[in-house]
Amino acid sequence: VQRIVKTPDPGTQHLGNPMKNALVLVLASLSAASAFATPVDTGAKTATITQMNLDRKAFGNVRYDTGMVTLDTQAREVTLTLYASRKCPKGRFCTMEMIAPYTVNLPIVSRKKDTCGAMVTIASEDQRTVDGVFKKITIVDNSTNKCLTMVALSPVAVTYETDGYSRAGSAKSVSTFIADPFTIDGPVYAQ
Repeated sequence: VQRIVKTPDPGTQHLGNPMKNALVLVLASLSAASAFATPVDTGAKTATITQMNLDRKAFGNVRYDTGMVTLDTQAREVTLTLYASRKCPKGRFCTMEMIAPYTVNLPIVSRKKDTCGAMVTIASEDQRTVDGVFKKITIVDNSTNKCLTMVALSPVAVTYETDGYSRAGSAKSVSTFIADPFTIDGPVYAQ
């Protein structure tokens, strides 16, 4: 009995299983695409506060010295967080207490560019009808500002306003903050 063995023609190559080849091709292209992925704005950006001008009517005697502002465009909210530190004079005995951060979380009511191209975001909430306080945070992101100015603009300017009534009468306050440029929180990568 003679056995005939078929050898592939040298001009053609043996391709194997076409489904397996398609799967390998898809996996290779996905891994190549993820290698060149670019970060996408998730909507959440944070800026570290560098300077504060606090109105004591809003914050009492607590001395806040650091903080941050978070702008989340997907959740449509702004969060202002201030941190206090306890200063203990040298040679004195002081308690090691932790002061809770002051946090204000407000919904975004408007977001638009001004005439110079700076992005202005306003978040506010009015609780005066239920014996509460009106709170408003205005954020001016000057990273896209196109106007020439005589003085350098802060990267991010924040204003926090409150208005309410108490037994002593009207209680209005305005505090201003200067912050570093916004950074994206936890970048998400897309192809």
